[in-house]
Parts: sequence; C-alpha cells; structure tokens
Amino acid sequence: MEEEPKSEKSINKFIGNKFIGKLDWEDWLFILLVIIYLTAIIWLILEFKQLPSPIYGGDYYHSLGYVEHFKGGGNAFVSSTFIGSLPAYFPTYTILAGGIAKLFSMDSSLAMKIFAVIEAIFALLVFYLLGKALFKKKLLALIAVVLYFPLIGGFPGFPVLKYLQFTRTFFLPLTILTFFYFFKKRDLKSAILAGIVWGLLGISHSVGFIVASLFIAFISLNLLFFEHVKYEKKKFSFLKESFKKNFFPLLKLLFIIFIIGFIIAQLYWFKPLFVYHAQPLNPIQEFDQFDFNRLDIKFYFIKQGIESFLWNFSSVFAGIKSVFFLAGLFLLFFIRKYTPEIKFLIIFLITTLIGSFHYFISQPIIGTNLSAYYFRNFSFYISTTFLAIFAIMVVSDFLKNKLRIKENIKYVLLVVLVIILIFNFVQAANYQKTNKWINVGRQPLSANLIEMQKWVLANTDVNDVFLSTNELSHALNGLTGRKLVTLKRGHTELFTNATKNMIDAAIILYSNNTAERERVIKERNAKYLYWDYYWIRSEYIFNEQGQLADTFDPLVIFDTPDSHALLKYHNISYYTRHTWLDPAIRDARVKQFDIIFILPYKFDFTHPWHPDLDNYLEEAWNFSQNGVVVSRIYKIVNVD
Repeated sequence: MEEEPKSEKSINKFIGNKFIGKLDWEDWLFILLVIIYLTAIIWLILEFKQLPSPIYGGDYYHSLGYVEHFKGGGNAFVSSTFIGSLPAYFPTYTILAGGIAKLFSMDSSLAMKIFAVIEAIFALLVFYLLGKALFKKKLLALIAVVLYFPLIGGFPGFPVLKYLQFTRTFFLPLTILTFFYFFKKRDLKSAILAGIVWGLLGISHSVGFIVASLFIAFISLNLLFFEHVKYEKKKFSFLKESFKKNFFPLLKLLFIIFIIGFIIAQLYWFKPLFVYHAQPLNPIQEFDQFDFNRLDIKFYFIKQGIESFLWNFSSVFAGIKSVFFLAGLFLLFFIRKYTPEIKFLIIFLITTLIGSFHYFISQPIIGTNLSAYYFRNFSFYISTTFLAIFAIMVVSDFLKNKLRIKENIKYVLLVVLVIILIFNFVQAANYQKTNKWINVGRQPLSANLIEMQKWVLANTDVNDVFLSTNELSHALNGLTGRKLVTLKRGHTELFTNATKNMIDAAIILYSNNTAERERVIKERNAKYLYWDYYWIRSEYIFNEQGQLADTFDPLVIFDTPDSHALLKYHNISYYTRHTWLDPAIRDARVKQFDIIFILPYKFDFTHPWHPDLDNYLEEAWNFSQNGVVVSRIYKIVNVD
C-alpha cells in the first residue's frame, strides 16, 4: 500500500475541504455513477402501483405501517402494531421516511419512495468516502461502490424501503467510516462522532448494532493492547513504554464513545436490557432461522457461507467478487507492512468471522444465538467487498511499480470498473424481469383494500385497536398504521408475547364465554373488527373437494397442558401438529415445535366467529364488488 500523499493526510480534510472545494475527475465520475444508480431506482419506482411486497405478510407493508403510524401522530419509539410494545422495525428509518410524509402531507408509500431516492445518494456517498479513506485512491473507492451495491435488488438492496436495507446500505457503512476516523485520529472530536453514530445505529437495527458493538470492542482491544505487541526476528515483544504512554488517554476516548453510544441507544435498548433483562418473549431467531443446537446445522452454516461468499459462481458478478475476495484473503498473509488501513480491515474480518459463527460458543452456554444469519449478512458482504478492493489495490500497485505502467494503471482500473458496472446492469435487468414481487408492484392494489385504507385513515384514531386474522391484521396495519390484537410471529417484536395475543384474539372471536370475551375486549381496548372475503383463506387452505389441505397463517400457540385446558374451557376448536412455528418457513434445517392450531368457530366465509360476538358488533363500513360485500368494518360496542 503506497504512502498517503501529504495533501491527503487528514480524513477530515478529505471529507471537508478537498471533496467540497475541489472535485477531481474521479469525483465527477462518482457523480455520474450516482446519476446512473438514481436513474435505475427512479425508473423502477415509477412503475410501482403498490409496494413490491406481499400485502399479506410482506416486510415492505409492515414498514409502511410504521411510517403511516408515525405520519398519523404515533410514536416511532413504540410499536405501530401493539399498545405498550417496542417497535419491531426500528425508529430511525420510520422517522426519516415518515418525516417526509408528515412534513409534506403526502401519501406514506410515496414518501417511502422519495426517501429511497434521497437515501441512495447518501448511501453511495458514504461508501465512496469509506473506500477513499481505506484505500486512498478514489478510483478504488468507485470500484468498491459498484462492487458493494447492485443497481437494483440483491444485497444490500436498492431501492431502500425498510429499516434493514437502510442499515445495510447507509448506517452500518457510516458507522464503520466514523470508527476508522477515530482509529486514525484518536482525538476527542473523532471519539464523539463515533459515539453519536454508533448510538444512532443502536436505534436503527438490532443486529447491525451488535455487529458494530463487537467491532468497536475488537478495535478497543487492538488499540489498548495488541498495538503494543511487536513481532521482529521471529520473536514477539511487548512495548511497555508505548503501552504506559497511550493506555489511559485511549481508554478515556473509548469510554467517551461507549458512554455517548450507550446513552443514545437507550432510546430503544433500555427496556430490553433493564426491564426484560435480555429475555425475549418472542425469540424469533429460534423459530425462523436455522436450529443451531444441531451439530450438522452448525457446520452446514459454514459450508453455506463458503458457497455464498468465498466460492460463489452463481453469476458472473458473484464470481468476480469471489475471485477478488479470495485473492485479497491470500494476499493478507504476504503483506510486509501492516498499515493502519490494513489492520482496520483485518479487525473487521475478525469481527465478521467470530460474529457470524458465534453460535459455537453461545448455543452451549446460553442456549441461543444473536441472530447469526443476519450477523453474517451484515458483515460478510462488507468484508468481501473490502478484501476484493484490497486485492485490486495490491495488484494495481504491483503493476505500477514492478512493470512500470504507472501512467496506464488508471485505465486498467477503469476497465475493471466498467466490467463490474456492465454485470451490474445485466443483473439488474434480470432481477426486474424475473422477481415475482417486482412484478406484483406493477399491479394496482385491490379496490377493497384501497377503500378500507381511506375509511380507516379518515374515521379512526392512530392508536385505535383492530381485531382480525393475523394476515388481515398485517394488511390493515400496513395500510393504516393502526394497532392490532394479533399479528404473525415473524413481525411481532422480540419482547411481546405473541402467544398471548393469539389467545386473546381466539377468546374474542371464538369463545362461548361471554364474560371472558368482554374482559379481553376491555383489556385489549379493541375498538374495531375487520373482515373481508379472504378471512378463511388467510388461515387455512382447502382443496377442490372442500377438504382442509394446508395452512397459511392461522392462530397458533404452543402445545402445552395449560393451552389445552384453556381452549377446552372456552370451547374453542383446535388440532395439534408437530411443525414449523413461522408459516413462511418450511425448512428441515429450522426447528419444529408441537403446536396447537386454533380453528374458527365455523368455516363460514362471511361469519367465522361465535354468534355471541355479534352482540358487540355494529357495522360501520362495507365495500361491495359486483353486488357482493367483500369487506366490512365493525365497531365494537356494548362494552361497559
């Protein structure tokens, strides 16, 4: 790695005066790249007549529910779905996208699309700055941008329409950039900046925050201890004087980072840590990700990681990245001088490996993991990009210095940039043609759902509670941001009791106990019931002979003696089965459970609930198609 030019000694100068005051040709090329990305994103977004996601259970509609809730006056730091719960989708994205909707009084889905364009600009800029800071050449930073960001879809995922993509594209790279700034500067200003951004990441995504927390922990270990270890003449030595001189000043700066980040992160993390003591009531990672209690799955996850990141030739684009990554990994062992930039890359690689496979330690000790799947996805994509660019840098330096083609090396790098960009175009074109949900997004939303949305937004309060099936509840919340009684487990946040929600819904809908029904209605403050023609189909699937053939997303609870007794007490019908808890996951590598499937009072498409519930229902709205009522909203009344 060549020495940094004197005019670029300071990252601060690069981010400030140099970038803004004087643009080099590479900067103009970056601006052209931004225009290309924005053109692709806007072109796709303009085709959407609804979000490119399933209305029943889709993440983008769940994201829309949070934005709609915030726009309507709801609190971004609490759940948009349940009263008294934490947000399942973290608040930073909600505030930014919802802020646009609120400020300009515009449709929430339109605000999300506008934010996707704005966010892409800043995401590309941050990664460009990060690449420049780490590799010191703007042309390498440009290659890093096109290698990390597909034009459309894929990972990390443009256009950004939910908090997960927002963290992957923008906030985690920004956090890494501020950590590197501190790693180089080691002063109060850089420590404060790193602490603020790390803390904001804490209210942007849980696993993203865990990745950054482990990373700053390893950075701290390096700065405080390992930086003073010297290897010379095949012997290790410890530089005591250097250690004594730097330990406490660095410790103070690291403490500042920790305090600032910790305080900001408490906007979300206070309850999980100090109220729930990190004991989730709805441990999603246990039922919708691999069963890491199994030894075969532990090693399969490693194999899958190798096939996905180290040796992935599923496409030309993936193959190019794998080749460069393997070359970078190999070259790390032959570098004569480990500059701060290379050390930083190595620390992040160590974070990636330990964090992605931490389940080898966590499963035997605490019986769970910190979502190894998401940790791997967050960190490995960045690591592979970093090491791929590192390989390109080393090879280009070799060509420049050894083969004396210094004047032409920029053209070689430009060719690499263009080749990767071409494959980006090909991948984006294929994605837009073949992706199921992109094509769904090009179709208008059902008329009954559009009219339901209009009525609810105009006639109810943002915190009013609706009762329906899991999937109808998801659709209603996604379109209106209103609160619910029950929702699928995968979109119920970690510290909310999803089983209780489903039992409460079952008691209100199907119990023969009037007093208990009224008690639960009061307890949940349920104001409305939403029914449409999809009610039965949203739970159970029947074949052409009218026989129960499969399930979609019914009310399900764990099979325990207490559950059996409770349902029998309320005369609620059910059956049991050993299967997956999340209806969207049917994978032999995911843990299965003994589950109770709660059945409707009767399989009547227009009236599936117990007739006693009718005493509490007053129709407030309906929508008809071809003379048939397909949607109804009932106001819940007669509850003292």
